[in-house]
Amino acid sequence: TAGNCLWAHGGRDGFLPQELLVDSNSNVFAFVYVLGTSTFQSTPPVTVPPGGCIARYSASGTLLSAKTVLTNGGISGADWADEGNGWFLAGVAYPGATLYDSLLTVQSPVSDGFVAHTDTAGAIQWITTLRSDSMVAVYDCVRTSSGHVIVAGYFSPNVIIGMDTLHGASGRLSYFIASLNSSGTLEWATPISSPTYVGLTFDIAIGPDDGIYALGYFQNELAIGSTSISAASTKHGFVARFDTTGACTAAWHFGHAAFPTGSVLPTDHGVFVSSVYDSTMVFANMEVPAYQEGTPNFFVAKLDAIEGYTGTHSMVPLDSQLHIYANPNNGLCTIELPQGLRQTSGLVLSVFDDAGQLVQRTPLRFTAEGIRLDVRAQAKGIYHVELGDGEQRYSGSIVFE
Repeated sequence: TAGNCLWAHGGRDGFLPQELLVDSNSNVFAFVYVLGTSTFQSTPPVTVPPGGCIARYSASGTLLSAKTVLTNGGISGADWADEGNGWFLAGVAYPGATLYDSLLTVQSPVSDGFVAHTDTAGAIQWITTLRSDSMVAVYDCVRTSSGHVIVAGYFSPNVIIGMDTLHGASGRLSYFIASLNSSGTLEWATPISSPTYVGLTFDIAIGPDDGIYALGYFQNELAIGSTSISAASTKHGFVARFDTTGACTAAWHFGHAAFPTGSVLPTDHGVFVSSVYDSTMVFANMEVPAYQEGTPNFFVAKLDAIEGYTGTHSMVPLDSQLHIYANPNNGLCTIELPQGLRQTSGLVLSVFDDAGQLVQRTPLRFTAEGIRLDVRAQAKGIYHVELGDGEQRYSGSIVFE
């Protein structure tokens, strides 16, 4: 804690370190993308082939093991699962890839993205792959308090998720954030794209309320799902907050950003952001001068919260209630469309059970009689209903007796 170096070890010839995890015994697990046959500096040295490697160090810095567990691909993200007895792994797989000796069926011409749940010994619980008409990769994953895993990745020109296809900007990489449940089933995915340039950092984070935060950069225009943001400068940084349904509930941007690097850390005491900029930056209501124009300058900031949108329409207040008729009911009810509702193509109706699990999510279909909702296939209880498109949101409750 005084800043003294206790130990330091490394390797040579093509390591790209991606993630670090520490267990309850202070063992350190380093997840490394190995570009070519490379050597860990230890006694004796340990050489590993290309691919996704996991190296384990003791609390005192002794290299206990190093093994390439993914061939023809790389591990880019990892997080604990199962109280430290297993982990979620995320990355990219090329044709012929194997994970812990299990062949991954790569369907995209270039690469698939993947998310896997394994124990620390290599037993695979499940693997979920994401495919494209060209390429897709997953580069980060984080676990929520409810056991869901949130992943971020990039794709071109599309990414196929279950029965849905997300399309990106023509000729450019686009990004996505998606949620999988504890069984590996994809629940939702939100595209993030720009006609000129967009990039997410290698960092997404989960807030104390399981809100999802992402830090990125864009030029001119940014589309996050159905939400649009415009930038005044050639490149802006942004922090976006998503709820547990994938809707973008807030977005805050700043400029002028230098290049995609930095981090976001939501806490009970505020949201911390760090990044780089290369000319005078407009930050909230302040102008922050650059120490030297045209070269990377570093900043760290603390925000009390990220609320609403910068440069977009304000959201309808979160306490706006839906009017639900026949409540309590036998599983059938009617929802009256709010008078202030703006009818957009992105409106989605979501139903959650009392534990916060998503049980229904469908695009809104307008009728003169309102919305007919049927939850008879679910267990009796209390259900939470949300109607929104990322810029407006209404909510209500159903009592199914």
